[in-house]
Amino acid sequence: MQATKCPACGNQTLARRIVSNYKTKLGGLPVHVEHAEISECSSCGETVVNAEEVKRWQKLQQDQLRSTGQIPSSTDVKKIRKHFGFSVSDFAALFGITRQTIHAWERPELGALQLGPASLLLGLLQEEMLGNVQGVLAYLLEKAHARGVEIERKPKQQTVHQVGVQK
Repeated sequence: MQATKCPACGNQTLARRIVSNYKTKLGGLPVHVEHAEISECSSCGETVVNAEEVKRWQKLQQDQLRSTGQIPSSTDVKKIRKHFGFSVSDFAALFGITRQTIHAWERPELGALQLGPASLLLGLLQEEMLGNVQGVLAYLLEKAHARGVEIERKPKQQTVHQVGVQK
């Protein structure tokens, strides 16, 4: 196995080590890694992280963002879609994405939804669903219409609560 030289100074060989409670940012967002594997140059201090380790950190970041409610879970995505009465196809059209993407977002084992415009919009829809924000859906429908996409919405089923009848 060939030793890797430091990409910054070209000197020394990078030494691998495990760092406990490593805190960094990926894509401008924080991530906390319990046991981070990094390589460090003993000459200049440059640190290097291999691609597989970065992928692991990205997964950790997604899990951390999901656990704090910053990214809707797959269950949340499905609840939001069904609450507003959309088929998978129409929900995909609303976001300008494929049905396969919606299916991936709704599959817990994939955890495919990432922090970005789509998750922010889903978060807004979730807030509207909970009665905290209004107008987001109308905006999205209008933008879809402007793109030439007609989306059909099924009427939401009403829950009827029976109250005591006086005689």
